[in-house]
Amino acid sequence: MGRYANLLSKSLADVLQASVQIEVMVRRLSLPVRKPGWLNAVWYAWFNHVWLILTARFRLRHSQADVLHIVDGSYAYVVPEGGPAAVATVHDLIPWLRLIGRFGSDRGSQAAATLMKRAFAGLRRCESLLADSESTANDLTEYAGIEPSKVTVVPVALAPVFAAAAGISECSRIAEQQGNYVLHVGNNSYYKNRAG
Repeated sequence: MGRYANLLSKSLADVLQASVQIEVMVRRLSLPVRKPGWLNAVWYAWFNHVWLILTARFRLRHSQADVLHIVDGSYAYVVPEGGPAAVATVHDLIPWLRLIGRFGSDRGSQAAATLMKRAFAGLRRCESLLADSESTANDLTEYAGIEPSKVTVVPVALAPVFAAAAGISECSRIAEQQGNYVLHVGNNSYYKNRAG
């Protein structure tokens, strides 16, 4: 998520130029220790969630920030009541969709359901939400009870280094010769929105 924070900072600086002073502060709220090799990753993730629930909302409520941006909506449960204005980026609602059976028998636990409900409450406390896709925006309104007017679809940006390396004009030339195409870099897991 550090790359995402850097893109956000650069984009804001480019758009606002010198009219507003912007300082993006990345604050790591998760466990202050790395996962020991002997500890199961699932247990570490749950320890991290408990740590965040117990500490993050208090620390953020007393933050000097004007705007709090949660870069992964799954952690929106940290958004404090009465804290700075909050914005969250929501990449997907896969944990919730698993819980309600959208992916067959692959369901999560009751603890995961409780955590997602807390995340949904945090998302509702946000001033605005950014969704990676129309599919995610629709899921937010349908499953999390978010007003559609609070959600803006903003596809994840390509880092400038990749755009320069790819040669955008070369990609355009290929598309003109061979027709439009979609290049998907990532995994092809069953829960991906392939139709989208």
